[in-house]
Amino acid sequence: MKIPDFDFSFFPPEKRRQRNIARTILEDNETLPKDKTLFFAKTYIERFLKPNADLKSIPLDRLSIDLFNKGLSSYENLYASRICTIDAPYHFFITYTDTVGKSYTIATIGFRLGKMDCPGCIFIEQIQGRGYEHFFLTKEALGIIKQVISSVRWEKMLIQVIEDWAKIYGFKKVAIKKSEYNHWRHSQDTPHNQRLKMLYDVTAKRMKYESKGKNKYRWKTLTTSTTT
Repeated sequence: MKIPDFDFSFFPPEKRRQRNIARTILEDNETLPKDKTLFFAKTYIERFLKPNADLKSIPLDRLSIDLFNKGLSSYENLYASRICTIDAPYHFFITYTDTVGKSYTIATIGFRLGKMDCPGCIFIEQIQGRGYEHFFLTKEALGIIKQVISSVRWEKMLIQVIEDWAKIYGFKKVAIKKSEYNHWRHSQDTPHNQRLKMLYDVTAKRMKYESKGKNKYRWKTLTTSTTT
């Protein structure tokens, strides 16, 4: 499936058609994830680099932003070393590909599309960086993953990717699930719960998402410009 070329702008009269195109792209099980994405990792990594981080140590030419769906049949073959759970129908991955062509996931953001209750909305259900498990990892890949996780505000970067992608396809709002409704949350207060709070709640607030009472999500209405 060939992704059509787009002017990076909003299309108010054609939002429904644009969202249908988005759904078609998301549900395509044949096109490689890296060929379904309109963004380059370099642009975002440079923007979300932490202060004093060493950009020269990050192989930008081997990093990509890849778009997955849950039904992709060749998922495990392409990314045998993902070590990230799949908690949503669709995902953007930050991916590192080594010199022999093997790919490793670094972090992911999982989302779903709104239905009749909010057809112009995207709901972020998952924000996850991979751990440093040595299972399936080469020494080279482990070093790159650690470098990216420690040097880049990857959670904010992936939310920005979602927002920019949403604007291109005519979505009007993005919502991030609150940590208290995350199904990985422990029943008692633990360091794990604090990490969830930082990933979901604190990051959302810093990205100007607003809470609406007891709603399970924080919300943001998108403007008409993108960052790419």
